[in-house]
Amino acid sequence: MKKSILITMIFLSTHFMLDAQIVLEHTYPANNYQAFPTIIHFENGGDKWFIPIADSNIFYLYNLDYTSFKTIIVPVQPNHNYWIFNVSDKLFDLDASIEYMVADFYNTKVLVYKEDGSVLFSRGDSANHAYYGGIFNTAAGTKMIMSETLVATGKSISEIYSLPGHLPYGQSDIQSSNSGRCIINVYPNPNKGNATIEYQLLPGETQGQIIFYDLKGNMRKSVNVVGQTGHINIDNTDLPAGTYLYQINSGSATSEMKKMILIN
Repeated sequence: MKKSILITMIFLSTHFMLDAQIVLEHTYPANNYQAFPTIIHFENGGDKWFIPIADSNIFYLYNLDYTSFKTIIVPVQPNHNYWIFNVSDKLFDLDASIEYMVADFYNTKVLVYKEDGSVLFSRGDSANHAYYGGIFNTAAGTKMIMSETLVATGKSISEIYSLPGHLPYGQSDIQSSNSGRCIINVYPNPNKGNATIEYQLLPGETQGQIIFYDLKGNMRKSVNVVGQTGHINIDNTDLPAGTYLYQINSGSATSEMKKMILIN
């Protein structure tokens, strides 16, 4: 009797172990995508897979069973170095269409588009560089933080906008590899040693350090910055011509590592 019970327990245990397995459901060609697939929650359509395509102005939305839901064509941007934020259907307006944010960090311009390509919101130009600071659901409604830097003077202001909808549950502010990271850009690039660096730390942070490395990973220079956003002029004429890597570190977050070229 005891032997029979033991055999039954072993059988049931083995059966449950076989059922509780990690199973590959679907595969996307990694060389065609610029970021990992992300789940987006739509109030009108439920959860969808968000898939951006590298080196193109297209992103796809798929149902959870991997069938196609929608293909969104992003209006042509000045260059391909942009990120897609906050894909939603009830955040920037309250109709049934899909809307999304695009931030081009070369032109430091932030736009919100509807799925038909019309513009809901636009900040930033060659004279005033705009930066996105985050969206937060609060007891007083949904708030969006932006900052703007006047290029001629380097002075920055912070702006708080009220949004008609709310950030869906489970959705990150930033649907890209830039999520939760500081932002930094240098221009012109290449340069002869004198350049301007624009940066943005995470909301609430006011101190950071810009670090330059050579291609062997040796730190060649560091510069401290104060302020959540801004830009500084930097003199790198003490460094020899060549290619350098740079990033900004705020203590709790860093930017992606970028490349700067110094020429004679």
